[in-house]
Amino acid sequence: MRPRLLICLGAQKSATTWVHSQLAKHPAVHMPPLKEVNYWNTVRAPFTMQYRYDARARLRQVKGPYGLRLGFRGLLSAEARHEAEIAASYAALLNGNGLDHDSYLRFLGLDRTRANVIADFTPWYALLSSETFAEIDRMPVDVSYLFLMRDPIDRLVSGVNHWARHYARAPDLRARVAERIWHDALSSDDNMHVRFSRYDLTIKRLEAVIPRERIMYLFYEQITKPASRDALAEFLDIQPDGPWEHTDRVNAQRQTKFLPGDDERERAYACLAPTYATIHGRFRDSVPEAWLPLPSSAQARSTP
Repeated sequence: MRPRLLICLGAQKSATTWVHSQLAKHPAVHMPPLKEVNYWNTVRAPFTMQYRYDARARLRQVKGPYGLRLGFRGLLSAEARHEAEIAASYAALLNGNGLDHDSYLRFLGLDRTRANVIADFTPWYALLSSETFAEIDRMPVDVSYLFLMRDPIDRLVSGVNHWARHYARAPDLRARVAERIWHDALSSDDNMHVRFSRYDLTIKRLEAVIPRERIMYLFYEQITKPASRDALAEFLDIQPDGPWEHTDRVNAQRQTKFLPGDDERERAYACLAPTYATIHGRFRDSVPEAWLPLPSSAQARSTP
């Protein structure tokens, strides 16, 4: 039986890293050398080219001042050689023409594992088009999809703070940077940060080409519960491998630098009302109590 490829397409800041860390311990699951491969979002829209540049920079860093092609490989430890090989293969993958997806499957380890499941956890995949999802599904491997959802406004706030830490290294600047990101996000229907919280649009694009039975939806607020673990294990056709560790979720923000006021949250409700309406209408009683209901006063803005 050939392995199943699990594509986790986010949502960003919705415990994808925590779920990845739990599944990585399972003997029937194989994880590639990088948690977020960022392949499809690099070779297809939205074309996040920064990952290509980062892969090249990482390769130069690993090579060191002398380079690996000058006969100095013997001076490297086995661990360093392995790291260099990963960096080289990853740089080649992202800087290829995007037409040969066999290299993507090789990077995931499809030809080197006997595991039942191989996983690619890349939150950027939530922004892929229906055409790209269809292209993924045409690969010579059985593909399943996992989408983790968090209260849309909570996810947006967490994402804004995440990117503020990325852009502003100085802690005293992060709150101001986060406030600027928040303002820009709510000023445009097509802003990246808002799009990551538009689960309704991701679901629409995904289900336009992927059968519903090959998609698993789970909620961030319930992810540590045994029922979520068991549901995912059944979906992947693997045995639950003991309890998931009830530790803090990886990358959890212990101190939020920016919290929107009531007026700003109302703006966010108006922007994300279609998401709340879709998720509450679709999942009904399964939606966590921690999620905010759709405000009756919120008016959804039209999406081009």
